[in-house]
Parts: sequence; structure tokens; C-alpha cells
Amino acid sequence: MELCTIGAILKQLRKEKKISLADMCKGLCNVAMASRIENGERIPNRKLIEALFGRIGENAPVEKVPTLKSDSERRNLEYEIDSCIGNDNYQIKELLDKYANCKEKMNKLEKQFYNFASALYQHSIEKNPEKFIQKSTEALRITIPNFSPETLPTQKTFTNTELWIMNAISLKYYHELNQKGLAFKFMYFIKEYLENNFLTNEQKIGIYSTVLFNLANWARMECNYKEEKELSEQGLKLSVKENGFSLFVYFLMLKGHCKAYLENCNDGIQIILESCKLFECMPRQEEIDYIKDMLKEEFHYDYLENN
Repeated sequence: MELCTIGAILKQLRKEKKISLADMCKGLCNVAMASRIENGERIPNRKLIEALFGRIGENAPVEKVPTLKSDSERRNLEYEIDSCIGNDNYQIKELLDKYANCKEKMNKLEKQFYNFASALYQHSIEKNPEKFIQKSTEALRITIPNFSPETLPTQKTFTNTELWIMNAISLKYYHELNQKGLAFKFMYFIKEYLENNFLTNEQKIGIYSTVLFNLANWARMECNYKEEKELSEQGLKLSVKENGFSLFVYFLMLKGHCKAYLENCNDGIQIILESCKLFECMPRQEEIDYIKDMLKEEFHYDYLENN
């Protein structure tokens, strides 16, 4: 009964959002299989359900999908790996080995997750952005066969994993390869895709907030303070609405930064100092040190002398 319900919910939501069966399942499974899933005739694996629901901007009821022991193990390992990556901790080799060595062979979506996480781990050691983009592109081509890291994809729907991989490629273009045009093109593509589609709460406080921060931070680095202001204010509103405290602090710092340039320097510095105090509570020493250096270099404000 639950399997039939999952398929029926998927079908109803897909039709409500006017997404075709082919657009939803492209690169994930064939149309016939997707149709059988929607009609309750096929038992999907957890990753496929997550991906199909993700393509239509919905959270998947994966707890209702029967899973093998190895599938549950991989799901728990994914949470651990995601948590490490989210905290900029890329020492995940042991977790990746456990993920690969689960009893059952990886399906294509598990392989995509594993390959991308492995690329992040390898990059943390080798610092080779070209190799990272190559490996990330290979991971994306598991579900988007014609993906090119220099051309925007043409398909209409994306999974969360696909969006995160494109986000990571954009970051490498900007920060390590100095290909800023490509970086902005991909990042704004992700932003516009998310804004033109229904978002889950997870996407709002996850990929969408991250993309807003990346663009606001790049605007700061390019001295485009009006764009920095617009994007940081958008991010602050989203963070408050969705209880995304972690990124709220970053957006607050950026708001103070652009305010110092566009409006009142002292008021802007005070907002930056507020963000610094919040970082101290988290604690995020790297961000605190960065703010102190920024205040001194850009605004001639000595944090130690004034606090």
C-alpha cells in the first residue's frame, strides 16, 4: 500500500507542476520504469526515489521504501559524509571506503555520490582544480551524459546532487582557475533554476542559500557592492524565514561590508563586528581571523585596539 502511495504522490505532484515524465526521469531511469513506479508496479531503490522527487522539487518519503541492510548503511554513511563536507572537513577516506565496501554493488546514483565525494577528498589533498573538474564532470555524466563543464546544461530538471556538483565546479572556476565568466554563468544558472522551480525547505537552507552566499561573496570580491547588498539581503531574509542560522552570520557580515561602502562606514563596521561575535559563539576561528584582517585592510579598523 505504501509503495502504491509513494508512486501516486510522485505522479500527482509531477502533474501539478506540469513536469513531463521524460523530463523528471531523464538520466535516472527510462520512462517505462518511471511509469511503473508511479503506478505502484515497481519497487524503487532509495536513491532513485530521492532523485525523482528531487527533480520535481519535493522531499522524498524514503522512510516508506523497503531497504536492504547495505542500503541503510549507505544512507547513514551519506549523512556522515555530507556532515563532514558541510563543515569543510574533507578527511573522509575511511567513510568513503566503508561506503564502497557495503555488501551490495552501488547503483548509478550511489556511484555518482561516491565519485563526487571522492573528488572532493582527492582535491583536499592534491589541490588540482582541473582534475577535480574532470572527476566531477564524470560524476555528473552518470545522469547527464552530455554535460560539459564549459556549457550550460539544457535539461529542465535536476537532482540536489547534480546541483551541488555544478556549484562545486563553479567554485573551482572562480577561486582556483580565475575563469570568472564561467563561474558566474554556472552559478547564476543554478540560482535562476532554483528560483523558477518549487523548492523544498531542505533546498532553501541548503543549495539555494549556498548559491546566494557564493554570488554575494563574489560580488564583494569584485567590488560590486550594490549586487552584494541585494544578494546578502535576500540571503538574510531567507535565513530568518527558514531558520538557517549558520549562513545567516555570513550574510550579516556581507551586509555590513557593503553598507560600509555604500552608506555609513561606521554602521557597516558595527554590523561586521556583530557577525564576528556570532562566529565566536559557533566557534569559527578562521572566519573570525578573516574578518579582523578585512577590517584592518579595507577600513583601517584595528579589532584588537577597539575591542
